[in-house]
Amino acid sequence: MRVSCGDIFPQIAQRFARYVIGRQVSSDYDTESDSGSDAHSVLDRRPTETISAPMDTTMERSPHRWVQILDHLREGFVPTYASAEAAQVDTPDDAQEAADITDPHYVLYRDCMRYLQERYPPQLLACTAPTELERTALSELPPSFGTLGNSLLDVLVPMTVGGPGALMSLDFTPSLILPVSSAFSAIISALNNALPEKRRRKESAECSHLLCLLLAERSLTSRDLDLYHALFLDYMTYLWISQKIWRFLFAVASPMPWSRTSLQDYAMMTSAPEPVTFGVSDAQDLIVLDPMALNALKQSLGAPMDIPWLGGCHDGHPYCSTLMTYAAIRRKLGAARPLREDAALWLSTMTFGLLEAVTRTRMRESVFVSRMQDEPSLSGILIQRFLALWASRLDTTNESDLDEHGRAVSRLLRRAMDALAEESSEESSLMVLAGVPKNSVDDIRAAVAYTVRQVCLVVTCDIVAWRRLEEMNQLRQYLWRNSRINVDLAVRTSCKRRMQEAGFCPSVLSGLFRNQSLVSIISDFVRSAPYIVSAPNEHACCQDDICHLYNISDIDAYAPRHVHGSCGCQHIRPPLEEVLRLLSEECVPVVRYVEGSGLQVLPAEKGRYVAISHVWAEGMGSTTDAGLPLCVVKRIAGLAQTLLPEHGGAFWIDSLSIPNARQPRKGAITLMAQTYRDAAKVLVIDGCIRTMCSQAQPWDENLFRIASSQWVRRVWTLQEGLLARQLCFEFLEGPVAIPDDLYRLLRYPQSKTLVPVLDFHSDDQPAGVIPLSETMRLLEGRRTTKAEDELIAVASLLPSRVRIEVLLAEHDGPDLAARRMRSFLLQLREIPKEVPFGLSPRLTFPGFSWAPSALGSGMHEVWNASNGVATCMEDGLVAEYCLAPLETPIPLTADSVYVYDPATKAAYVLTRLLPNPETSSPPRETINALLFLSNLHTMSDARITFCIAASSDSGGIPVSTHTTSPTQGDDTASRLPPLVLKYAALYGIGPTPPYRERAIASGELAVASVLGNISEVEVRMI
Repeated sequence: MRVSCGDIFPQIAQRFARYVIGRQVSSDYDTESDSGSDAHSVLDRRPTETISAPMDTTMERSPHRWVQILDHLREGFVPTYASAEAAQVDTPDDAQEAADITDPHYVLYRDCMRYLQERYPPQLLACTAPTELERTALSELPPSFGTLGNSLLDVLVPMTVGGPGALMSLDFTPSLILPVSSAFSAIISALNNALPEKRRRKESAECSHLLCLLLAERSLTSRDLDLYHALFLDYMTYLWISQKIWRFLFAVASPMPWSRTSLQDYAMMTSAPEPVTFGVSDAQDLIVLDPMALNALKQSLGAPMDIPWLGGCHDGHPYCSTLMTYAAIRRKLGAARPLREDAALWLSTMTFGLLEAVTRTRMRESVFVSRMQDEPSLSGILIQRFLALWASRLDTTNESDLDEHGRAVSRLLRRAMDALAEESSEESSLMVLAGVPKNSVDDIRAAVAYTVRQVCLVVTCDIVAWRRLEEMNQLRQYLWRNSRINVDLAVRTSCKRRMQEAGFCPSVLSGLFRNQSLVSIISDFVRSAPYIVSAPNEHACCQDDICHLYNISDIDAYAPRHVHGSCGCQHIRPPLEEVLRLLSEECVPVVRYVEGSGLQVLPAEKGRYVAISHVWAEGMGSTTDAGLPLCVVKRIAGLAQTLLPEHGGAFWIDSLSIPNARQPRKGAITLMAQTYRDAAKVLVIDGCIRTMCSQAQPWDENLFRIASSQWVRRVWTLQEGLLARQLCFEFLEGPVAIPDDLYRLLRYPQSKTLVPVLDFHSDDQPAGVIPLSETMRLLEGRRTTKAEDELIAVASLLPSRVRIEVLLAEHDGPDLAARRMRSFLLQLREIPKEVPFGLSPRLTFPGFSWAPSALGSGMHEVWNASNGVATCMEDGLVAEYCLAPLETPIPLTADSVYVYDPATKAAYVLTRLLPNPETSSPPRETINALLFLSNLHTMSDARITFCIAASSDSGGIPVSTHTTSPTQGDDTASRLPPLVLKYAALYGIGPTPPYRERAIASGELAVASVLGNISEVEVRMI
C-alpha cells in the first residue's frame, strides 16, 4: 500500500495545504478518503498543461478549486485573479483561505522553489541534493533563502541575556503578529513538524533527509512537487539550525540586537542621555575649521579613509546612546529582511551610531555620505573634521557629567573594538554571511577599523579633561593590544589589494606594508598611480618576494640600454689599463667625461667626485671592458656636473670602474665601501624616483615614491645609501639633495620610517657602528640577482671581525652562497642564541643545520643578543638552553602533536613550522627533546613561542648528568661535554585550547608524549 504524506511527514502536508496552498485539510488526511484517494492521490492531480505552459486564469469555480491552485503552485506558477471574489472557493470559511500572492514571504518561498527546480531536474533529485545545498555558501544561493532564514531566526530563536531559554520581550521593537493565513506561518508550521521526524531518524542512525524518506516510499514523477517541498524543508531546517548556532556561538560582541553583549546591554539599560545642543546640519559647519588645527589632527591621527556605504537607514530615527539601541530601533522584526540589509545596518551602527553615541551629537546622513562616485561612501575627511569640531567644543563646554561621559565613551569604544574583532573572523562575519563581495568586506573592515582607531586617539589624547581618567588609560592599552589585528591587518589587506589592482608590484607592496607605521598614512597614497615602465600589467607575474620585471634571469644576455629606445650611439669605455693600474695600487678609479676626448680616469684622492647608486635592471649595468652607451655616459656626467660643477663632473659608477677580470674585480669590490664613504655626494638614479618625484610636491609624497622604488629593494644599494656623506636623488627637475631638516618638512611624523636608510641621515640618529640586528632589519625585503652576493654587498656593515677578503676567497661553485654564509658565521663566532629559532631556510652542512641560509630571509629580531650568545664552531653551535626531554619519541613527520607536562598538569600543542632541511632523512627519524630560550613554566597562558625539536645522537638524554649549574667549588673547566643534539625542526608551542585540554584529561584525545624535567643544559646543535 502507498504510504501517505501524513505517514511520512507528520502534519507537514496538512500545514502546507492549509497555509501555503489555501486549504484546511482534515486531521485524518493520512487515511484513505471515502473516494478511495490517499493524500498523494489528491496532491498528484495535475492540470493538462506542462510546466512551461501558460497559466489558466479562467478555471471555473468548483468545490475542488484549491486542488487546481495547488497544481499551479507545484508547477512553479502563481495564479492571478481579476478580483478578490474570483479567488474564492466553495469551502467553509473556517477551513479555507486562498494563497496571498502579494505576501512577501510567499514570494520568497516561490523563488526558492523555482531555484530548486532549476538547479535539480527531477532525475537529479537524490540524497546528494540536500548535502550539496548544505555545502553551498549561503552567499552563493539566491537571497530568498537568506531572507527567509533571517525571518525564521527573528521569530523562532529566543533572545535571552543568558543564552537560549525563556523569551525576553524587547520593548523597543513592535510585537510580532503573524496572520494565520500567511505563507510564513506555513513554513514555520512545516518546520516545527519536520524537525521531530528528522531528529528521530538521525538518532536511529538513518538518513535524516525528508527527500530521501519520500524517495524511498514512492516513485518519482516528472511533475510532482512533493519532492521539491521536501528538499526545501531539508535545506531550511539546516539553514535555521546553522544560523541559530551562528547567532548564539559567534555573534557575541556584534552591535546587532541578537548578540549576547547587546542583550546584556539591554538588561542593564538606563535612561539615555540627551544629545548636546550643537549638531552638524550642513557641510559648511565642517569647512570653517582652523586649517592649523586640522593639520595637527591629521598628523596625530593619520590620513582619513572613506568608508564604502551599503545604504543603511540612519536618518529619521531618535538619538541613541548605545550601539544596541541604535540597531534595534532600526530593525523591525517580522519583516522579510534580507541579510544584506542587516549588513548595512551593522555598518551604519559602527559608524553613525558609534559617532553619535560618543559625541552625543546628531549627524545627518546627507552631510557625510557622498554619492558623487560610482559607489556611495562615508567621507573620512568629513568625519575627521567632525571629530576636530567636537573635540574643540567639548573642551570649552560646561557639561556637568563630563567624567561620566568619558567613562561611557571608553565602554562604547571597547565595545566597538570587540565587534570589529568579531567581524574580522570569516566564521562570525555578518557581511560575509550576507554575501557582500569579499573585496568590499575587506574595504569596509579596514575603513571602519581605521575610523574607530581615530576616535580612540581623539578621546584619549585630544580631550584634555579625559586624560586623567583611568578608563581612558585602559582604553589606550586596549587599543594598543588590539590595533595590530583589528586595525593594521585590516588596513593592510584592503590597501595592498587595491594598490596591486592598480598596477603596483606585489614585491614593492610587500616591502611597503612591512613598515608598521605605514598604516596611519597609507590612505593618502592608496589612490596614487603606480610607476609604469612599459605596460600597465607588467607586474602581473610578480610575487611578494620577487619582481620578475627587475630580476635579471640571464646575466649573460644582459645588455645596457640607451637613454632613448631609438638611440643607436656607440659604447664608450675608459682606458682599461689605467683602471687596472689604480686598482693594483688599491686606489679607487673615478672617471670624467670630456667632450671630444672621451672618458678620463683619475684616482679618487685627487679630487671630489659623485658616486652613482643605481639598479642594474634599469639598464645601466656593465663593466669597464664593455663600457656604456655614449648617451648614458653624457647623462650621468651632466648630473655629476650639476652636483659638483667646480670639479668637472667626476663620478664613479661600477659599470665603468669595475673590470671583468676576476682578481681586479675582487679588488674593486673590496674598495666599494671606501668608494661610497669617501664620495662628496652619492646620487641615486632610479626610474621611479626620477619620474614620480618632484620638488613641487610634498616631501612625504616623495618619500612614498622613494619607498616604492626598486632602489630600496636591492641589497647592493643598502650600503651605498648608508655610507653616503650626502645622499642625493634624481628628481623630475634634476639632482636634489636630501634637506637637513627633512623630517621637519613632513606632514606626518610616521613618514620618517618609510625609507629607513634616510633615518640614518637625520639629525637625531647617533653616529657609529650599526648594530647587527639593525643591519638585518634593513636587509628585510631586499634581494640580489645572485644569492652569493648578499654577504659581499653588506660586508662593510657587518662587525669588523668579518673580513670581506675571507668571504671573497671562497671558490666558485653552485653552493658558493652557502659556503660564504658558513664562513660568515665562523668569523662572527658569537651568535645570538635566538638565531636557531628564526623562520628561514637552513644550511645543510654538517654542524650547521641550525643556521639560516641567508641574512635577509628570516626575522631580524633573532639577531638581537639580549638573550645571550652561543658559540659557533666547525662541529656545531654550543650554548645553554632549557631542555625538556620527551619520554616517548615523536616522529619527525608529525605536523601537529600534543604533549603533556606533569609538572604543571598542562597540555601543549606543537605545530610544525620549519621542516628538517635534509630532505633525504628517513621518515622513521624521531625527535626526543624540546629546546627553549627560557623555561616553559614561565610562559603565560596566552603566549605562543618557538621551540626546537631535536634528537640526541646518543639515543637518550640524561639531563641530570649534563646540567651546567655547577655545585659549589666547581669551575667551568670541570663541566662535562655538551649534550649533542641533531637539529630536526622548528615548532611553535602554545597552550592547548580548553576543549582539547578537557579531552586530553578525559582520555578522549591521546597525547603524543610527556615532558620530562626541564633543566638548563649546555648543548651542541649539529
